[in-house]
Amino acid sequence: MVLAAVAVSSCSQSVDSTLNPVLPVEPEAGQAFMHLHIALANASSGSRTDYSAVAGANEMMQELRIIIVRPDLTIEHNDFISTPFLNNPLVAVGSFQYQVLSGEEKSVYLLANENACRTAASGEKVPLIDYDFSALEAGDKFPAAEIAALNITLDADTATLNGVLPMAECHKIDIPLTDPESPKVVFPYNLFLTRAAVKFEFHITNELKDIDFDIQSLAIDKVSSREYLFPNAAVYNDVHEITSFEVPNVGGDDYYSFVREYTGITAKGDNIPVDLPVFYLLESKYHDPTQENDDLNYMVRMRMNDIEYKAYLPNLSQMPRNTHVIVNVFIHNLNDGDGARSSYSFGSNSDNIFRSDACIVRCVTTFGNEY
Repeated sequence: MVLAAVAVSSCSQSVDSTLNPVLPVEPEAGQAFMHLHIALANASSGSRTDYSAVAGANEMMQELRIIIVRPDLTIEHNDFISTPFLNNPLVAVGSFQYQVLSGEEKSVYLLANENACRTAASGEKVPLIDYDFSALEAGDKFPAAEIAALNITLDADTATLNGVLPMAECHKIDIPLTDPESPKVVFPYNLFLTRAAVKFEFHITNELKDIDFDIQSLAIDKVSSREYLFPNAAVYNDVHEITSFEVPNVGGDDYYSFVREYTGITAKGDNIPVDLPVFYLLESKYHDPTQENDDLNYMVRMRMNDIEYKAYLPNLSQMPRNTHVIVNVFIHNLNDGDGARSSYSFGSNSDNIFRSDACIVRCVTTFGNEY
């Protein structure tokens, strides 16, 4: 057996791209073996991401599908894998080996947790992915344009991704030409998967000693009700963070205000943070035309003690999938030392301010492609 070094690139594709697949000339192409190791984006030991904060099995792989496609869109393999994950959700998994024809570029589609659900307006759980990937058989033509156009949707202002999260990615892999008479040649590849979700955490600290605040509702304006299942026209940096991407709702008609109601959650005046339950929404790329600052696109509204406080989330110009948004909210006195009303402050390291006649709520936002 021979091990060979190879390169991998993303095959994130726009749904508007024209596909004209041409098979390469095959001068006595031999067989090769692809040996795959697959991990969630940023899950490698060399990454800056700390996966000790993963919030349970829903953020991990619980099942995995690997589809290998030739340049003429012929499917070589469609493998659904569940056994390694039984009672053992993982952030990384390996030892998948597939025999393929050498001397050409393969498209490798990775899909984890394809049976993920969302919570509909009725309260019932509905499958997120409306497609039967098991119907794609080896030897069939892969419907690349159709797959690239697949959407995940949320149908109500209270809908969220519920339970296990869907994860998807596509990679281009060049398989060097091997001699038909040569011994078994194995090409190892390290591939990554990206969660098709944006994770939100809200932590609220009441700095007032004599007033408790009942948290009644939270709303985020201009989040997306649709996203592509597979990353679309995505550009990645060297740690697999998405720096540019496309969304299906270019015209802005599919943006909405996400709303969540709360009962029994109180921020007491003891300076101890109160954590709201984590929730997951779709990636979003809204631009607010009323704002001169490109980093201010998503308004958050919180109702506490029957008063609504609102402000833009600072430092959050867009929300690609796999983003983890952490919002720390601080409640303190409205007036500063000379009795003047506190004002907004913007900037790369500044806070934003919720305002009302009673107090101010300072909102600090951090984010990154980290779970």
